[in-house]
Amino acid sequence: MTTEVAALPRLRPEPWPVLPLGPFRLAADGSVERFKTTGPRVIRFIEKHCVFTNGEWVGQPFRLLDWEKQLVLDLFELTWCARHQTWCRRYRTALIGVGKKNGKTELVAALGVYGLVGDGEPAPLIICAAAGDDQADLVFNAARTMCELSPSLSAVLEVFDKEIIVPEMTNARLVRVPASGGRLDGKNIYWPLCDELHEWAPGQQEKTFGMMRGGMAARAHPLNINITTAGLTDEDLLWERYYEYGRKVESGEIDDPAFFFRWWQAPEGCDYKDLSLLPLANPSFGVTVQEEFYRDELSKRHESEYRRYYLNQAVAAETLWLPQGAWDACRVEDAELLEDRKTATYLGWDASTKYDSTAIVAVQKVAGKWRVKSWVWERPVGQDGQPVTEWEISGVEVANLVRSLCREKHRVVGIAFDPAFITWLAQELAGEGLPMLDWPQTDTRMLPATQAAYEVIVKGELEHDGNPTLARHISNAVAVQTSRGGERLTKGKKRRSRKFIDAAIAMLMALDVGLRNEGPEPVAVLGIGDSGDSADRPGPEFRGVRRAAF
Repeated sequence: MTTEVAALPRLRPEPWPVLPLGPFRLAADGSVERFKTTGPRVIRFIEKHCVFTNGEWVGQPFRLLDWEKQLVLDLFELTWCARHQTWCRRYRTALIGVGKKNGKTELVAALGVYGLVGDGEPAPLIICAAAGDDQADLVFNAARTMCELSPSLSAVLEVFDKEIIVPEMTNARLVRVPASGGRLDGKNIYWPLCDELHEWAPGQQEKTFGMMRGGMAARAHPLNINITTAGLTDEDLLWERYYEYGRKVESGEIDDPAFFFRWWQAPEGCDYKDLSLLPLANPSFGVTVQEEFYRDELSKRHESEYRRYYLNQAVAAETLWLPQGAWDACRVEDAELLEDRKTATYLGWDASTKYDSTAIVAVQKVAGKWRVKSWVWERPVGQDGQPVTEWEISGVEVANLVRSLCREKHRVVGIAFDPAFITWLAQELAGEGLPMLDWPQTDTRMLPATQAAYEVIVKGELEHDGNPTLARHISNAVAVQTSRGGERLTKGKKRRSRKFIDAAIAMLMALDVGLRNEGPEPVAVLGIGDSGDSADRPGPEFRGVRRAAF
């Protein structure tokens, strides 16, 4: 028996054994045993009544892949209930982890429709929930579209903007819950379906999650399904607590037979560029997403982000921003800025309090590469390692450098600055005709700028002269993952406050302005006093910027 099983395909992720597709598992003695499950009924329902709602398969019958069938068979396992003298569903809580683009949102939607009309529960209340309204809409809209496109479902269900009801069943509803939670107190919830658990943040979102869990109390056989891609660690987030709990259940450290845990993931510490590992975290590999997609993402995603999304590995909130050696590889001995009136020059100005650090970074596009030059003022440190208390930055000196760069040496067409510290000085310079650009350091600005600068550097599309101060600021910066994806540079929570990164931030700002103006699809950059949000509108050149007549 052992030899026969070992030759069968692996349908469960590690550490689950190699078994045939079906309600089978290894017994303690190594033999294969069959377990009782309603999974076949769920599979038949989905494939008979549900349809795909997205992509090239929209409107076609929902055909489950082998890994989805095995997941359903395992998830709906039954166990004998001595109290009720009947077979009951074993699991009450499930955490399922799989890489992005594997069809998990549509699978959750199909399960929700089954729970509403196929499971036989009186007055079932099915909740489609997510941390953000948009993500909750994805699940609910998939369920709604299934009901609208399926002839059999549309005959028995009524679909509305915010709920799906079964007219012939009292209080049978599938509803969408917004990030704020809405009114969940007192609700008798049957199945809470929570998508992208890694995005659920402390506060109101976690409170909403708790209210949904509490709403299951009056149900004899509820099922809370949480499905997600890996998230961040070291921040005590909801998903991390559930993930760690699931790992302990899996290893036998915790005895919780009602907790279902299934996680597709590439091995820890693996070479993230090894495409042969992708099927371990992406069981729909080659069906929903092809290898070409991942090859493209390798060149556009930071390593930690790629590991999260496509290898389904939990990553620390703080990671080194650049791969080792990437910055040094861009060093060129003669990387000087061109002093002419033809080449556009872009400045980034990361200002601070007069006792901290300030940086000006200029970039130019020369022969297809971005040349970088930096000027930094930072609080010095004495022999005792403590900052010199009597030192302060000269705002006049910094402003005069900016004037000199604009009027004497270069054609500066944009100076990005954060208005948090130097609004009054920026207004003065704008009044003199300098092209000052509001660049508040919000996630809206920082996330794309961090990613764009990363790509420019790792692709070797940047040149610098090896300035040690700029190199130190670059090495001090860490990339902090945001809960909903994307990274931004920061000193990091674990870094000492006197580790400066201002030159790195100023470089991001300058590159962002340059890339927006000289990229394949230039976008407008607004001038001082304009709203930052509208700066993303497309346009062939800078608009709303005062250009100096030099």
